[in-house]
Amino acid sequence: MTPDGRWAALGALATATLASACCLVPLAALALGVGGAGLGAWFGPLRPWFLAASGLLLAAGGWFLFRPAAHACCTTPAAVRRLRRNRMLFGAAGVATLLLATFPLWGTAAPEAADPVPLDGVRTVHLTVTGMTCEGCEAAVAGVLVDLPGVVDVTVSYADSSATVRVQGEGPTPEAIARGVESVGYAARPATD
Repeated sequence: MTPDGRWAALGALATATLASACCLVPLAALALGVGGAGLGAWFGPLRPWFLAASGLLLAAGGWFLFRPAAHACCTTPAAVRRLRRNRMLFGAAGVATLLLATFPLWGTAAPEAADPVPLDGVRTVHLTVTGMTCEGCEAAVAGVLVDLPGVVDVTVSYADSSATVRVQGEGPTPEAIARGVESVGYAARPATD
């Protein structure tokens, strides 16, 4: 890639990664066994700015690689191959940027409870959860709650800052469920009716 096109493509990848940080940081922290929701929540309001920067940087990189002057230097077979390779790398960077920028849409499949349980003895626990910024946060909270013993069903909404957990029999207490949410970095407390 030309120096300008290379830096534009790398910048687009970096800003797309930052745009998805509100979802990627908590998931990475969860994989490492630490809480990262606070840092991820910090990036949430900046997402539109990072996405705009990614788009501008990709446009700049495309302009450097596909403008007519880019062909002027390609007089030898080696230069033509280099330009073709740079365009392929730019396309790969564009695809990676698109995947990172749209991660909150496709990377948020919330897990479900493994086996359906009869409704006898099922109680519902409502929680207020703060710190969630997107569907990826919902998935992180649902993932930890569905693994608690006795949990039948979990519904999490970042828009409502809530989680509804259906528990079979004795199962975990509302406070234990809240501690489970806190283990992945979000603040939780049983909701008052």
